[in-house]
Amino acid sequence: MTMHRILVFATWFCGIVGCSGPVLKPVDPDLARQSLVETLDTWQQGGSIAELRKHTPEIVVQDPAWSGGSSLVEYRLVDQGRVEDANLFCEVELMLSKPGDKAPASKTVTYVIGTTPVITVFRAIL
Repeated sequence: MTMHRILVFATWFCGIVGCSGPVLKPVDPDLARQSLVETLDTWQQGGSIAELRKHTPEIVVQDPAWSGGSSLVEYRLVDQGRVEDANLFCEVELMLSKPGDKAPASKTVTYVIGTTPVITVFRAIL
């Protein structure tokens, strides 16, 4: 009888709490691309990462080149991105101008964009 009670309790507990772990909401790919473009436009126009934190909805950004003082001369989305669970992975070609450099340099990077619970645009560090 004790084993029966344990199995009943375990079944009930898994039904209430869930046994499969947390379920992530899938990324909204259109919102993710729109947020990436808005982020890159802000950088290209001389804006700051802090400006996007005040944006409605807030966009949390991490990019070492931007926070390190590089200017974004131009950019091009290489593709529409690929959806992986809660994120959109998007390749972008950046034309960056670093302080002290004579000419801008091109670099292809990947951004990881999430849309839930907040919008995040992070440069993938590989």
